[in-house]
Amino acid sequence: MTTTPMLTGTCPECETPLSTPPVLQGETLSCPECLLTLRVDEVGDGAIALTMVEVALRDWGQ
Repeated sequence: MTTTPMLTGTCPECETPLSTPPVLQGETLSCPECLLTLRVDEVGDGAIALTMVEVALRDWGQ
């Protein structure tokens, strides 16, 4: 049985440590703690650098 190598990073907003299966630069994921959408900016040496993605909410006129 082989194990998938995990990448590690930290949420830039709440500083929660994150681990994920291999991802590519530009992919997005969600922080399990603060639920922010994060973009993978760099991948290297078992670590990922993450930045918050600005999400524009729709104004439904209510």
